[in-house]
Amino acid sequence: MTSAPSRPRFVPIPCQDTPACGRLVLRDGSTAHLRPAGPEDGRALVEFFNSLTRDALHQRFSSWTFPGPTFADDLCTAGGDAGVVTLVVVRTLGGGPKVIATGSYFPAADRSAAGK
Repeated sequence: MTSAPSRPRFVPIPCQDTPACGRLVLRDGSTAHLRPAGPEDGRALVEFFNSLTRDALHQRFSSWTFPGPTFADDLCTAGGDAGVVTLVVVRTLGGGPKVIATGSYFPAADRSAAGK
């Protein structure tokens, strides 16, 4: 009699790659990558924001609607002199990369930033 394969109830955190790599191991054992957003991420950010619930949009933007594609493009290219940093977490889903999380830091004062 063969028994069904056992599934671990706890998946130990594996050794991460170097900090520069940005590989994240998710609870289900799959991986995602954390990296700075680039100009090529504008469309993926629009898709991510459009997938959010109304409540999530309101929490993120203090609005029931997404500000629009130009806002996403600005987040992806705003670095440099503006000091804005946008990070994205990308995971391969449905055969292609998808943004599953994002966060931006905006300069608030000389040596501090506010997250959004």
